[in-house]
Amino acid sequence: MKKILLLLIMFVSGQIFSQATYTSAGDGNWNSSAFWTVTSDTDDDSDGVPDSNDNVVIEHNITVVGSRSCSTLQLNYVDGKKLTISGNGASLTVAGTTTNSGEILVTGGSAANPATLTLNGNLSNFGPIQINSGQRLVMASGIDVTATNPITIKSNSNSHGSFYFTGTWTKAGASGVINYNRHISNLSTWDLISVPVSDLSISSFAQGETDLATNGAQYAIGTYTNTTAAASAGNTWQNYTTGTAPSAGNFTPAKGYQMAAKGTNSGSGVGAEMTFSGKPNTGTKSISITNAETGNGSDNDPADGSRFNLVGNPYPSFISVSAFLTANSSILGNGFEAVYGWNGSSYTTYNSASGAYIAPGQGFMVGADSGSATLSFTTGMQSTGNTSMDDFISGDQLEDRAELFLGYSSSEYSNKTEIYFLENTTDLLDTAYDAVTIDFDHNNGIHTRLLDGSSDNRNFVIQSLSYSEMNDKVIPLVINGFANEEFSVSILHRTTPADINIYLEDTFLNTITNLKDEDFVLNPISDLSGAGRFYIHLTEDTMSTIDVSSNLLNAYKDANSDFITVEGLSSQEGIVNISLFNILGSKVLKTSFDNSLNQRVISTQAISQGIYVIELESSGRRVTKKILIK
Repeated sequence: MKKILLLLIMFVSGQIFSQATYTSAGDGNWNSSAFWTVTSDTDDDSDGVPDSNDNVVIEHNITVVGSRSCSTLQLNYVDGKKLTISGNGASLTVAGTTTNSGEILVTGGSAANPATLTLNGNLSNFGPIQINSGQRLVMASGIDVTATNPITIKSNSNSHGSFYFTGTWTKAGASGVINYNRHISNLSTWDLISVPVSDLSISSFAQGETDLATNGAQYAIGTYTNTTAAASAGNTWQNYTTGTAPSAGNFTPAKGYQMAAKGTNSGSGVGAEMTFSGKPNTGTKSISITNAETGNGSDNDPADGSRFNLVGNPYPSFISVSAFLTANSSILGNGFEAVYGWNGSSYTTYNSASGAYIAPGQGFMVGADSGSATLSFTTGMQSTGNTSMDDFISGDQLEDRAELFLGYSSSEYSNKTEIYFLENTTDLLDTAYDAVTIDFDHNNGIHTRLLDGSSDNRNFVIQSLSYSEMNDKVIPLVINGFANEEFSVSILHRTTPADINIYLEDTFLNTITNLKDEDFVLNPISDLSGAGRFYIHLTEDTMSTIDVSSNLLNAYKDANSDFITVEGLSSQEGIVNISLFNILGSKVLKTSFDNSLNQRVISTQAISQGIYVIELESSGRRVTKKILIK
């Protein structure tokens, strides 16, 4: 009875086969039975090729296309022979141990559809393994490597190979390392990088890397210091030299560095692969970050970058921006729950709304909250969920989600502001979903302000709003530009519903432009700055100038400034009268501005410290706000 029951279970499941050992019989495709011989036991599924329950021995050129799997994998050395996983989406998954005494190559997939080798058992590596640009080697959590020969991961200007590893690395010989060949831009743009190995000497790297740019005794490897003293002395960026590199020790995991390859020619793809050799970083990597904005007046200028710290992905794999921000949100500044990546000319911002992934060895800026704190990277942040293998690439798109990217372009500068519509976000400041601009980046271009009418007067490069409230949404724009410098505002990217129109309102010129039909173009007669003149309207209706009357009149004083900023003057019909009252109700200042400029300032240098009330009056409308002068 038991025997009959066992046979019945085997028959019903259809999944129990005997384990066979397949040995390669010639050069060819894994999927063809002509290139395999069963050398041990029998294979009940009788398709003639190894499957997930079979052991595999390779002694020829075998190529995997499509998706294949096996129980264990052994490569024996035969001169010139190797296992190749090749092509879009090609994959080989090994359930048990892998012993490589031959050669393995992962190649041929596109950056959007990489080839992947997945090892779910320990690896003994006696021969070379190469992961080409845009391809992946994924090792299951806690799986160990004993290495006599190297694993080489390559990259180029727009795709990066990746190695996912959380276990223990045993270096069994001098060559038992990973070689991460990271593409580095040249001197025309530089790059921000982080080194994905734990034991690489800065001096040895600088002396041995022939593609590294130099200038006399100076190497094109540098660090960033965010103290106000360094900023005032012009020493925030400091490069290593032949004199300082020998005592610099090893590259620090999770620390960011600036770096450049030889050559100054500009253009896409210009640069070189530089080799970072050593044991891969594993486990939690932590680094101290500081907010050095602790002085007063000019010693506490947010534009000098004293809040920001240069850090980087310490792993040879992609990590999730969202996971990184979630783990570190308590130590990042309010509104600065984001990462700021260098794109060669300016900083681009990423947060949980953009759903991005950070490439292996990628450096970036973060804004600290206050004082000093410890920022951490964990192997749990590693993710294979990215649908591209480039630097700072976006993740999968979710339902109930729309995106609107607006671009600013002039002859001198271009940038963009990103607006996301997500069900879990609001008009208020949403942690890790709204991001202010990086203070010391170029301040011209286009930004947005929060919609909630709060006292947050900062410019946002990413703003997230409710998807269900998209219709009839009015978003304040900040456009900073110079007089007589023509610029345009256009839609760079849009996934909003087709029936939603997108209008840009200019309250000063009393114009409204449907950006879905044409760009907004302006040659301003005076410098542009501050909020209150320009707005974005999203509506299903067709609009004209008689349908809108946007109005933002605002006054504020930044803690580090010695002036009060009044903005939104362009949206007023005429003169704006301004009065400042002390806590006893006595008027200590009175002035007025016309609407020819959108933003003006009032000096507070001659006014005593204390709490004041500022009153703005225009055409019978009054706005009052508390102002702290110190």
